[in-house]
Formats: sequence, C-alpha cells, structure tokens
Amino acid sequence: MCFYCSLKNIALKSKYFFICMFYILSLFLILLIQNYLFDLKYGFLNEFARHIPPILTFFICRDLIKNYNLQKTVCLCKKFLFFNVFLYCIECIFRISISIIKNGFFSNFYNYKMDSIFFVDSNFVGLNLVVLLIWIDQIKFLQSDFLCARSVKKIKFLIIILLFLTFSRTAYIIYVLYLIFSLFLAYRKKRFLLFSLSLLLIFSLPFVIDAVFYIIHDGSFKTKIDILFGFINFMSIESFFVGVGSGNAIDYLQRESHNIFGLIFEMGFIWFLLIVSLFVYIIKQGKKYAFLVSFPIIISGIVSLFPIAYLSFYFICIVLLNHLSNLKRNLS
Repeated sequence: MCFYCSLKNIALKSKYFFICMFYILSLFLILLIQNYLFDLKYGFLNEFARHIPPILTFFICRDLIKNYNLQKTVCLCKKFLFFNVFLYCIECIFRISISIIKNGFFSNFYNYKMDSIFFVDSNFVGLNLVVLLIWIDQIKFLQSDFLCARSVKKIKFLIIILLFLTFSRTAYIIYVLYLIFSLFLAYRKKRFLLFSLSLLLIFSLPFVIDAVFYIIHDGSFKTKIDILFGFINFMSIESFFVGVGSGNAIDYLQRESHNIFGLIFEMGFIWFLLIVSLFVYIIKQGKKYAFLVSFPIIISGIVSLFPIAYLSFYFICIVLLNHLSNLKRNLS
C-alpha cells in the first residue's frame, strides 16, 4: 500500500521521484544484503517497515503540498499543530492513567514512561514535543500572524506541561540546550548573556554535580555507554559497511540499538552516509529553520535515542516548515 501510494503521488514527472527512489532502493538493497548474510532477528518485513515508511512520508508529503500557496500552507500548519496537541494530550492522559491504575500514584517515575499508545515509551513522545515546540517558534518567526501571541503562549505552555509529564530527561536537557542556543542567537549583547549564564551556572553548580553523579550511576546512562564500547569492540571490516543486521544489536551488545552508534553497528556505514546525506539535503532546503527543528533529533541520536522508526512526525514538520520558508523567500 505504501509503495502504491508513493508511486501514485510522486509521479515520474516530479523532480523528487529519482531522489526518493535512490533512498528507498538503497535502503531496500541494504536490507536485502543483510537478510542474505544474517538472520534478521525480527524478520525482513518488520525491518522494512521500520526503515522505509518514514522516508516515504517525507517525499510524499513534500510532493502533495508543492502547489500550496501561503494562505493554504499556514492553514495546514494550524490544523497540524492543533491535531497533534490533541493527540499528545490523549496519549498523556492514557499513559499516566494506566500507570496509576497498575502501579499506584507514588510509583517509580519510570513506570510513567511506559504504556504509551504511540511509541515504545514516552522518551519518543518527549522528543517529538521538543520538535513541536521548536517548530512553533520557527513557523511564528516566518509567519508572524500564524497565531496571536496569546494563543502561542497558551499552546506552548500546554506542550511544556505534556513534555514534563513524559519524564524524559533527554527531552528536558535538549529543550534547555535549545533555549540557551536561542538566547545566544537572539541577544546581541553577548557579554550580558555570558554574565547571566555564568551566574546561573554558579548558583546551579551544586545541583548540576548531584545530577551528574546520579546520571553516571543510572542504568539508562550505562546502557548508552555499553552501546558505544560494544560498537567499538565488535565492529569489523564486514560489519563496518553493511552492519550486523537490522535489529540484531541485542545479540551482540545485549542492548537494543538506541542511538546512532547502535544503528551504525546494525546497519553499517553506508546506511549512515545515506541518513547523513538526507539530513544535509533537508537542512540545505530549509536553512537555519530546518537546522533548529532538526537539532533535537541530531542531539538525541548521538547521546540517547535516534527514532529511526518514528521519524515521520519530524519529516512532516520539516516539509511544512521548508515549504513555508520557500514561499516567504519567493515573496521577498
């Protein structure tokens, strides 16, 4: 069905067709080679569904809205925003309610991360909410009348509450890093900003030290370190290029792939070059706006989680943002 829709919507006349087919066929070929060389733990079709649909989403959505004017694009962005806020509210209510029913109100915070109706756990929800918050900022910057200032504040406040309730420390840290980075971009008086950040660091240093010791002894942090060292120790010439098989990292590392290093271990360096080239292509199209929206995915992918199977949301955000950016550039 996905292939049928893609070929129907991305017509042969479209300039995106050959780029799309290059990525799809390259990933398909990598998975075929892996299926021949290795016993894929979760099967070829499952790994195909894990890698291919998000890429298709990007190119299909891009082709579908290529003729949208400014007004129609802004209207679509509003609908997309409201629809996703509604969905994530439902997800949060369901996840928290199930956790309270199963484990009680004062259970370990990890229990509140499970039972997501969309993803494996709420870390992916948190990452998407950070992407959404940054996306709102960039859309508002491009189109000042996207929503009134009061509405934007209310929606962002609601999303921040939803973000807090994901209990995803990675998402918290990435959003704080984005806010700091935004301050550097926004303020011309760099000395004042540096002075303010220095004071903040001095007063928060005891809490930072406590947090670092907690993270070092935390099981989640150790998992990421184990993946990195496993990536270094098990990587061979053969696995360097084609990996050890999609989904097979657990057989070697006793861990799922999680971040970009685990995925390189599974998929190989050729796959990594394909993904990097796709992100470069996306950011080149949308300039700094696309980079800022991509920022959470890149940082999370390196240090914590790379949502390879859940990139569709990010790709839709990028398609809408890049299209709006191109329309504004053409008008000016």
